[in-house]
Amino acid sequence: MQYQFEPRNLEREVALALPEQLRSLRGCNAVRQKDVAAALHIDRSTYAYYETGATQPSLSILVKLALLYDVTTDFLLGYQWEKKL
Repeated sequence: MQYQFEPRNLEREVALALPEQLRSLRGCNAVRQKDVAAALHIDRSTYAYYETGATQPSLSILVKLALLYDVTTDFLLGYQWEKKL
């Protein structure tokens, strides 16, 4: 794979969907906010802020969330790669 610096890629609108993804994953797994927070060793209110979009998790918490739900960080962020031919 060839990596290429392309400033024009930044012109695209990127809407991140972390709060929606977190609520959806938690609902699908039938767990409470306090259960997720306990697994991450953070306060329930801190996790609740992630779900409302009031704050964003650190990179390390984002990775732990991906591991917890067995998904990618891209999935959590709602980012989909466009395949280039």
